[in-house]
Amino acid sequence: MNRACEAVETHRNTIRNVRNLLTVGNDQVYAATESQKWNGHRFYLHIYFNSAEAEDTLRSFRMRLQHYRSELESGAADLGAISGYARYFSVKETPKRGRRVSYNDKAIEEFEQNRAGWFCLGTNDLKSAAETLTVYRIRDRVEKAFDDLKNEMDMKRLRVHTDTRASGRIFVQFIALILQTYFRSALLEAKWMPGKTTREATKSLDSIRVITLPGKRKALYTALTKTQRELLAVFGIIFPPCRYSGSFFRPVYNFGPEFRLQS
Repeated sequence: MNRACEAVETHRNTIRNVRNLLTVGNDQVYAATESQKWNGHRFYLHIYFNSAEAEDTLRSFRMRLQHYRSELESGAADLGAISGYARYFSVKETPKRGRRVSYNDKAIEEFEQNRAGWFCLGTNDLKSAAETLTVYRIRDRVEKAFDDLKNEMDMKRLRVHTDTRASGRIFVQFIALILQTYFRSALLEAKWMPGKTTREATKSLDSIRVITLPGKRKALYTALTKTQRELLAVFGIIFPPCRYSGSFFRPVYNFGPEFRLQS
């Protein structure tokens, strides 16, 4: 932690230079690298600053500060209830003036200058700041995929009694994980509705239904909302404009720009 803080302090006024600008995926970050020694071994410390993330973090941080100050002044909360933000306030109780709340300017300035938008990665192997960040994000996606398996896909307990059934369930959930990873990657690449999670995106598609009646050649499907059409368009899936289609939809499974549901 001390190494990271010292590195940020060193590069705070110089890192935002076009020479230090990197494009990794869809993000642009400023980066600098230091070669240090750790327990007698060479160690590379990569320092990053994301200006867009810094603005979002500061906006949220300042709004939360205002909210907590109002609660502290009204007596609706005390410092113990806002433990994560307690260091940014000073509260004094006086018999005549009652409760007085003031900001801890030094702590707030330290957060805004050294934390908002900054992060560091350390490695004993990769010299390139761009390669290090790419590898880190790949590993982060793998960790999130395993988290999805355990939580969203109910993989904490297999609840099976034979090796064959266990292998079958793992295989099915592995295929589901591939589809979910593709789904998430496509949404990120298209920058569809920033701030929405993958679960919220898939939930918005739950209401789509295809209804067939016995003896009828035509099928009915529920009317699509604008959000649903925009989401399906991310994957190149285009529904016919009318509510009726001949028999079932016959999708073409090539997952390319020509992928559409055809009647």
